[in-house]
Amino acid sequence: MSLPLKAQLLRQLRVPSSGKVQYVVVDNKKLTGDTYNVEFFKNTAVKNPYSVFYRLTNKTTNVVLADSMTKFDTTLSIVAGKVTDGFLLKVSPTVASLGTPTYSGTRWYRPFAKTTSFTGVWYTGGDIPTAEQITLPKNVARPYSTFISSDKMRNVQLRFAPNSGKAYRYLQGFTGSAFQRNSNFTYAAGVTDTVGKGPVGKLGEGFVDVPFTAWVVDEKYGESRQLAVGFIEISTRIAGDASGTFLKGNPDGQWDPGDSIRMSGEYIVVFDMPYDPTGSQKQLTGGDFGTGTNVWADVVKGFTVPAAADPTIYDAAFKSIASSPWLAGMYVVGLQKMDPAVFYAAGDTLKMPLGTYPYVNDIFTFNTQKGGDLTTDQKRALFDKVNVYPNPLFAYNPQSSYSGNTPDNPYVTFTNLPNDVTVKIFSLSGMLVRTLGIEDKSSPTSPFLRWDLENEEGLRVASGMYLAIVKSPEFGEKILKFAIIMPQKQIQRF
Repeated sequence: MSLPLKAQLLRQLRVPSSGKVQYVVVDNKKLTGDTYNVEFFKNTAVKNPYSVFYRLTNKTTNVVLADSMTKFDTTLSIVAGKVTDGFLLKVSPTVASLGTPTYSGTRWYRPFAKTTSFTGVWYTGGDIPTAEQITLPKNVARPYSTFISSDKMRNVQLRFAPNSGKAYRYLQGFTGSAFQRNSNFTYAAGVTDTVGKGPVGKLGEGFVDVPFTAWVVDEKYGESRQLAVGFIEISTRIAGDASGTFLKGNPDGQWDPGDSIRMSGEYIVVFDMPYDPTGSQKQLTGGDFGTGTNVWADVVKGFTVPAAADPTIYDAAFKSIASSPWLAGMYVVGLQKMDPAVFYAAGDTLKMPLGTYPYVNDIFTFNTQKGGDLTTDQKRALFDKVNVYPNPLFAYNPQSSYSGNTPDNPYVTFTNLPNDVTVKIFSLSGMLVRTLGIEDKSSPTSPFLRWDLENEEGLRVASGMYLAIVKSPEFGEKILKFAIIMPQKQIQRF
């Protein structure tokens, strides 16, 4: 029987959240024995923080019992809230978080230090408690993405090998006025004027070979897919911290963060979009929108699709990416070499796991036991505890006084019995003394069965050791051994 304040964990049917859903039995008599689902849905009305609501449905009757619920609580000692069909639902909160990155291969980059060297792995969104804004060279902390949300976060791997894929290329410090250009990160195909801004290798090329690819490898979601990637290069003419100095920009079209990413600015951006080997994802590039004027993407600030652009092509979903800081960026990765001469080896992998997962269309399911009935497993566990008491019985059973019997007219009781049971009692010599069954119980569903210490002929048995074979058609047999020391009886007549 389920007891109050003992939580029952629910079985998870779909998706990988780190949350737990439990129910606490409050009133056994009201339990229905039906099947219930707890289903989670994204609350699109709340952008920050990431929010969900859930509903409780009786799947047996197909009736929604509670909808649009937002209460999260795991304090089992406090039985408060709406009791439904004899139970109280307890839903623990959970949020997404980045785990600790790991590297397979010989690590060539310095340990991550976000606040001092600006290296590490950042989630571009701001809807999780551990969100951190990203600071780029000669820029204040950049705004969070308005496109990404934590339900889109995945375990991602960066796999290194020479020229293994292509990436979108963005250049800092080449467009806009002298006052603005350090905060502009323009798709490289849109950079044509380099006068006074330093040389650019592969001028006009926005989609170039890189020595890395990004992959979602997430067993909890059952996903394995390649993602689009990009990287940033900076102008050689961006001033350094000291007067007359410059950062170490090297916009040659080849990703190499050097031994200081604060100086090189060559960050990797992992987009939440599938990899396109042709580089034709205009949300990430901008370009010609059929209005006569090219508008190029800015990977850090986003860009505005021209109002005259065809809305059937450049729809709301397209614009939600284009207008967002970091475009469709999910993660930004900053690496810097420990030794300028040492770089990746083919086959190296940087794994960026999730530490915890949010609720994302999760479904939990459970069954209650009607009227508090036991499950088959619980019944089996109870059968394993079948016993007889008192054992040994010394002359009389003190509980006789509670049953209306005299103390010298004792009995023993078999406990924890299933409904359908047979108890056969034998002497140590193997002689069958008595057979007891359902008809000997006080009620067919009682877990107790008393033996009045009489044999099949109605005569009291002698003192000694006895064996009882308790047999259940459902759970098998259990053998008990017990001792009886009968009270002394004075026979007056014979």
